Amino acid sequence: MNELKPIPAKVFAWGARIALWPARVAAARAAFGQLAAMDARGLADIGLTPQDLRNATAGALDADPTPKLAAARSARRAGRRR
Repeated sequence: MNELKPIPAKVFAWGARIALWPARVAAARAAFGQLAAMDARGLADIGLTPQDLRNATAGALDADPTPKLAAARSARRAGRRR
């Protein structure tokens, strides 16, 4: 008799990643939405500029904007120390 073979782990992981993509997009956009709601002064308080937010939108839809924004903030701080 022909038995079913188990699905390889890579295929399962790939399928799970595809199935969870809408949730990742929603979470990333919610985090970005909170920052986008801030005015320039509020962004300056946390070391960001409106341009930093515009630059962060260049990433993938499901990409968390936090690493890009943290890098922009760190670069600005390093330039200020010099």
